[in-house]
Amino acid sequence: MAQSVRAAYHRAVISVASILRKAGAPAFLSTDPSTVRYCTGVSLSEGVLLITHAGISLYTDSRYIEEACCRVQQAGVSVHSIEDLRRRMQRIHMCAMQADRVFVQDHARWMRTYKNTKFIQTNGLIEGLRRKKSTDELREVRG
Repeated sequence: MAQSVRAAYHRAVISVASILRKAGAPAFLSTDPSTVRYCTGVSLSEGVLLITHAGISLYTDSRYIEEACCRVQQAGVSVHSIEDLRRRMQRIHMCAMQADRVFVQDHARWMRTYKNTKFIQTNGLIEGLRRKKSTDELREVRG
């Protein structure tokens, strides 16, 4: 398991600048479980992924903090309480999101909660990264 966490984080580190450049924004926000898992190596039913030039952050509620910390400890992804996301988003004025993977009610809530943030709709940023496999990833998949 630790190997797959490191591999997922390795892919994410390589692609952070690419994701933000392709998104045309200084931040990228996702609640999609498959995107969270790809970028952090952690499977959660409730989690928010925030990617900025400072790195990858995973925000979750108190039920999952300890589990998330244990699973990403070696990967270097920072884990925070979901309550900290509001404070962090106050400093982000433009943020990309996965338009095809965000529920309408979630987007509406983000617009109400993060009034100083302009959300840019993107599609396929992470999916495109998942399609490209490194030699290490191929070796891991083949076993």
